[in-house]
Amino acid sequence: MGRAVLLCGNDATTPYRFANPDVLVWSIEELCYLMKENAFLLEKDIMDRKLVSWIDTECGLGDLAASLYPLLGQKGTVNAFVLTILQYVGSFSRETIEEVDRLLSQGSNLSTYEKYKVRVDQMAGSGRYAEAAAAYDAILEELPQEESVLRAGLLHNKGVALTGLFLFEQAAACFLAAYDLCPDRETFVEYLAAKRMHLSESDYISFVAQLPDAYDESLELERRVKALGRSWESQLDRQRLEQMRQWKAYGDTGRYYEEAQRMIQGLKHGYRTGVGER
Repeated sequence: MGRAVLLCGNDATTPYRFANPDVLVWSIEELCYLMKENAFLLEKDIMDRKLVSWIDTECGLGDLAASLYPLLGQKGTVNAFVLTILQYVGSFSRETIEEVDRLLSQGSNLSTYEKYKVRVDQMAGSGRYAEAAAAYDAILEELPQEESVLRAGLLHNKGVALTGLFLFEQAAACFLAAYDLCPDRETFVEYLAAKRMHLSESDYISFVAQLPDAYDESLELERRVKALGRSWESQLDRQRLEQMRQWKAYGDTGRYYEEAQRMIQGLKHGYRTGVGER
């Protein structure tokens, strides 16, 4: 059974409009939900006298408003303001309110652009690559040009999102742009990796040959590619061994010994050709 939520105060006849995000709220419960969902992005402008007045007159919560007015001064903090409202209304559990407090503190030392970057990074991390790439573009469009370090980070992470969409040529352009702003060896290796995925093998070799200064980075990339290949082969070997174990456990000895013989022959071949030397 879900947690019961008691309504608090009145529904407003006139909603309160927030500028960022651009949304209208019609009740104190909607206000609490908005603050919870956007806790990491909230800034000092949430502490608006007009909002407190709306809570007082529209929601009929004069006692809550009375406890909020003193927080509007210089000594008041966003954490104290938001938590006062959430605790008064009681729509959320103690654990949820503590999480809101943590997110507010986490975002307190970040700029607005940095906060949005973290939010979009989480979006990309959850596999929403196309949505994240578009969101990175939106931040980059508004970000002042002098914010070169943050711009480089946004371009880099957009490149990562584009690789998730297999758009390697576009990803390579993002990695290179990020590198040009803030030269970093790891970013350049990722640039080469995206080019390697986009180009044919012969075209990639020709491309790298024109970058003599990137010799060490290209070697590092090949080392990583080989390591990934070995890891992938090892994973396949484990899967095959597990399958063999199941065949033997369920009495399918014919398939078990057939696969065992195939693996032995493969190991012999690898030893003779040197493939087996790792």
